[in-house]
Amino acid sequence: MLVITRKEGQSFVIGGRIRVKILEVDGSSVRVGIEAPGEVPVKRAELLEGPAPPSQGAGEAG
Repeated sequence: MLVITRKEGQSFVIGGRIRVKILEVDGSSVRVGIEAPGEVPVKRAELLEGPAPPSQGAGEAG
């Protein structure tokens, strides 16, 4: 894992196409802006790590 230090207003680029900018630092909270092409999905990690959605047809009487 690459660890970098940025200050409010500074940014970095990933893969030449994704820009991450530190918008605001307030105590232990940081607001981050992400500019990415439309075909690059950007999601919060907790949405990816949660329980798997139920499969279709689960719970249906057959």
